[in-house]
Order: sequence, then C-alpha cells, then structure tokens
Amino acid sequence: MKFGPEELLLIFFCAAAFVQLFYYFFFYFRIAFHKERHHNTLTPPVSIIICARSESSKLVHNLPHIFDQDYPDFEVIVVNDRSWDDTKEILKAFQIRYPHLRVINIEESSHEHYGKKMALTIGIKGAKNEWLLLTDADCKPLHRNWIKKMVEAQSANTEFVLGYSPYQNKKGFLSKLIRFDTLLAGMNYLSFAKSGLPYMGVGRNLMYKKESFFAVRGFKKHYHISSGDDDLFINQAANGKKTSVMFHPESHVVSMPKTSFVDWFRQKKRHFTTAPHYKLRDKILLSLFPASYYLGIGLSIPLLVLNTYLWIILGIIGFRLLLQIVIFSRSMKWLGDKDLLLWAPVLEFFVLILHPVIHLSNKIVKATKWN
Repeated sequence: MKFGPEELLLIFFCAAAFVQLFYYFFFYFRIAFHKERHHNTLTPPVSIIICARSESSKLVHNLPHIFDQDYPDFEVIVVNDRSWDDTKEILKAFQIRYPHLRVINIEESSHEHYGKKMALTIGIKGAKNEWLLLTDADCKPLHRNWIKKMVEAQSANTEFVLGYSPYQNKKGFLSKLIRFDTLLAGMNYLSFAKSGLPYMGVGRNLMYKKESFFAVRGFKKHYHISSGDDDLFINQAANGKKTSVMFHPESHVVSMPKTSFVDWFRQKKRHFTTAPHYKLRDKILLSLFPASYYLGIGLSIPLLVLNTYLWIILGIIGFRLLLQIVIFSRSMKWLGDKDLLLWAPVLEFFVLILHPVIHLSNKIVKATKWN
C-alpha cells in the first residue's frame, strides 16, 4: 500500500477512533455492565447537610422527602446562609414537626468573607455523626431508601461514596441537553471511580466521613475558589482504595434543570472554574476523549470526500455508533433518562462542542460566585 496524505489522515483517524473505543470499553463498560452485589447491612448514624440561601420554597417542597427516609438514625442539618426571604421562619416550623432537624443560621456581616464552602464547613463542624451525606436545597431523593442505599456502598476502607443526581425530565431540547450533559458527566466520574481513579463527585449527592474532611483541612487548599466544594474536595482527598460509588436508581437525588439556555450556560461556567485545578492525570484523561472526538469528526470529513477508504471510515463510524447505543442503553438502566438514547449522537455533538466554548468564555468573563 502506498503511503501518502490520505493514508496519513487514515492513521490519525484510526488513532482517534482507538482512543474513543478505549474509553467505552475500559471506563464506560463498568457502568453499563455493572452487576448489583451484596453490600453491607450496617446502619451507622448519618448527618444530612444542606446549605441554603433564600430558598424557602425549595425547602418546603423537598425537605419532607428527606425527613421521610426509611433509615433508623439520621439528623438533618440546614445551614441558613444569610437568607433574605422567610427561610428562618420556614425552618422553625419544620423543627416543630421534625425534632431531628437542626438549623444553623449565618447572619450577614461586613467583617466576614462568605461563600458556600464556609457554610458547608460550619455545617460539618456542627454535625454530631461521623458519616456526612450532602445534598442541596433544590434536590429531593427519588426513593425512601436514599440514605440506606448510599450507606450500603461502604466497605471496611470506604471514606467517600459518590452518588448520582439526575435532572427532572422537562419538555424541550434544552432539557434533553442538560440531562444528557449530566448523564455524560455521571458516566465519567462514576466509571473513573470504579476504575480506581476518582476525580470528582457532585454535592447534590455525596457522602464522606467527617474525619476525612478534617484530615485534609477541609477546603483550605482551594478556599479562594468560589466553587469546588464537591469536585475539588474529592480530587484532593479521595483515592481508589477509599472511594466507592452508588448509582442504584433508589439512591438518586433529583434536581430541577435551568429553564433558559443563558442560566444553564452561567451554571456551567461556574462548574468549569474548577477543572484547571484538577490533578494533571485527571486533566489529561478528561481531555483525551473530547480531543479524540474532535479529531475524528475533523478527519472524517476530508476522508469521506476523498472517498478512498470509504468503507473503512463508515465501518469505524458505524461500530462506534453501535457501541455507543449498547453502552448508553445499559447505563440508562442505572442512571435513567432512557428517552435520550436515540438522541445520544446529536446531543453528544452539541455537548462536546459547547464545552470548549464554556471554557473559553471563562477565560474572558469570570463566572459568578455564591455570595
């Protein structure tokens, strides 16, 4: 076979395809073909911690689902972070009915630097139990076994449990885009953790030990960064031996998606401010998949136009598409959002194109903070 420009393009295209297939078989395969195993039956006391700022309506809607959990020993700590609405009064009313609710009120002060990390640290310090289960005011468990399932993931060495938190299914393309983006992120951090490479968790559904938090001095290393109370903390403190995952449907915590593209874009900008602070290993692994995707798309166009290796190119694209359908179909058994299966190739294209745009936007305009 002669070796010219077309052959060189084909080699690079095959290399990009190999990277894609490696991620599907080595990482995502672990979620798709996960088998439920016997977990421990211990029920240690748990402290659920929620930080809220002027979210009284969300607390009214979601807190009852947390109090209704089928678990023998748990407390709920709500850190009321300088709310200007009726959050304080709402929480007082809840305390009358639910004695295991504890409220910590942070008052406004011109002499203190505030942020979610400070509110969360105060909540952790006030927790009476060793195991901490974190979620947000705009989240609710999908099942009464949420705590029980998260606890089941523990083993003798476990200090961190990464859970999954999908978004509520709403009508429209934006809802599909947000839910698919969340699904893709979940497949990433859960499969990486199952491979012994935990790099992040989501604060909407995250469990760890109190002693593990203070062992790394909490958020001290990245306190100056507005976000990262979940992913940067896990990136810093967790490792494969100490980390378990739980993504059984009964362990899910659902949240409401943004209703406008601008709001979602701003939310993603805030989330993406933490990525540059990940470990080098994690930044490389997280960059290879989208980079190989862009390279494969870019090279497939001239190769298809040249028409020299048409069947090889179409065969690789077809196999990758078939593999994607199988992996996503089986992963959705655990993570939900089955209605997105046929949309996956289109949504993947939009998500992977939008991500570098968001990164570039963060270089130009800083993301907004929790303040």
